[in-house]
Amino acid sequence: MDISFALKFLSINIRVSPSLVENRTLRGLLGNMDNDKTNDLVQPSGYILPANSNESTIFRNFGELWRTNVNNSLFVYENGDSHATYQNTSFVPIFKDSYSPTQVTAAEDKCGGQDQVACVYDYLTTNDTLFAENTRDTNETFTVSSALAGTRCVCLAEPRP
Repeated sequence: MDISFALKFLSINIRVSPSLVENRTLRGLLGNMDNDKTNDLVQPSGYILPANSNESTIFRNFGELWRTNVNNSLFVYENGDSHATYQNTSFVPIFKDSYSPTQVTAAEDKCGGQDQVACVYDYLTTNDTLFAENTRDTNETFTVSSALAGTRCVCLAEPRP
């Protein structure tokens, strides 16, 4: 896990051990590490949400279904707090499709393309170019360092004269 601080914002990136990725048995809320994007959105019932679902559908029909309750929370609460203290069931995130195509295109241009999903989202929701660029740069650094972490070197014997 990498934790960094930039522009008054905290960034947390989670890196998975290459050995866990290679055996392709890692599964969870962040998807299945089997290079198959069509089976990542598994509901508690086992139903797999289509990979091309929009953000609103993923939030309501995937994320919200995994919300903990007082009976299955793994946390210990102190000082009069309870499970309810940390729940905000009225929260609904801002979805990209709530912005006009013109706004989305402008954000994609600022971020360097539509594949810069986190940067585009951050620009749309904050209208802060520096914040969005920091997101893009952090993601690029993480991608490069993750690729390097998975690189394996085979050490050969030293050549003899």
